[in-house]
Amino acid sequence: GGSQSTVAMKMNIITSIAVTVAIAAISAALYISHSDQSEKIATLSRQLSEVLERDDFDAPLSTSTLSARRAQELPSAFTYASDFGVVGDSMANDGPAIQAALDSAGMDETGGTVILPQGVFITTQPIIIPPGVTLQGQGYGSSPLAIKFDSGGSTIAYCGTDHAVKINGSSSGLRDLAVYDWPYNHGDFDGG
Repeated sequence: GGSQSTVAMKMNIITSIAVTVAIAAISAALYISHSDQSEKIATLSRQLSEVLERDDFDAPLSTSTLSARRAQELPSAFTYASDFGVVGDSMANDGPAIQAALDSAGMDETGGTVILPQGVFITTQPIIIPPGVTLQGQGYGSSPLAIKFDSGGSTIAYCGTDHAVKINGSSSGLRDLAVYDWPYNHGDFDGG
């Protein structure tokens, strides 16, 4: 009987040690996870404080304020199609200006995002998206199946016989815009 109780006592001690080690390991893992979370919270708090301390935080959003903020805050990986002369009035041929903005973004080997403003952008030529470039619109209304051209979104209105958009290479794409087959008269546009 004595040797069985000694074995049972040793088993209880080993079990207790194993449970203690497991609890210590779990506690250490929780502490490390908590430390990482605390670090992330501290970083986010610091960033929020920097935003709230800005002088122009309460400034009205005028065109000049938005342009200044855009120049200061957005990464250089953004190219603005409006800087290349897009009109978006559903009458001007914006294809060459959109393509110039895309080609400009494609010149950087890391690519980037071309921001298309709100409007209806007529093009008579296929839009070719270079490798690593995304054409980013401002949405397309409440439904891609029922495009509302006056809802403040971005629509490429293609007036041609080829594909409206050609994605050339990897990591390229379209985002938050509609592509629409637009009726037109061939003599309405000069070139492009």
